[in-house]
Amino acid sequence: MRDAIKHFTDLEVWQKSRELAVITYSATAKFPKSELFGITNQIRRAVTSISANIAEGMGRGSYADRARFYYNTRGSIYEVESYLIVSKDLKHLAIDEFTKSMDILNSTRMLLNAFIAKTLKIADERQ
Repeated sequence: MRDAIKHFTDLEVWQKSRELAVITYSATAKFPKSELFGITNQIRRAVTSISANIAEGMGRGSYADRARFYYNTRGSIYEVESYLIVSKDLKHLAIDEFTKSMDILNSTRMLLNAFIAKTLKIADERQ
């Protein structure tokens, strides 16, 4: 039997989203200074909102309310994906950094989709 989740930091999806944030911050530190208030700021805000929305969702009282935050999280994942693609196209992001970032992003997305499904299932069971 699996141990119960006691804190959002116990969630694999949160841990993976944190990994994505760290690698994104590292990669964007190398972006041109002219992008500091442009794509650098936007991608950093979006990537940190992923783990933040997971954490906030865990603090909500109902599973339906939690699911809403997890859907917002999924939106942020797609937003980050778009910024990563543009960053690669602008040559701000090397191909190897892009590939590694996308691998982590896709893993996060898969974990999140499973987490949303489980949350919705629990929400339905409790109605």
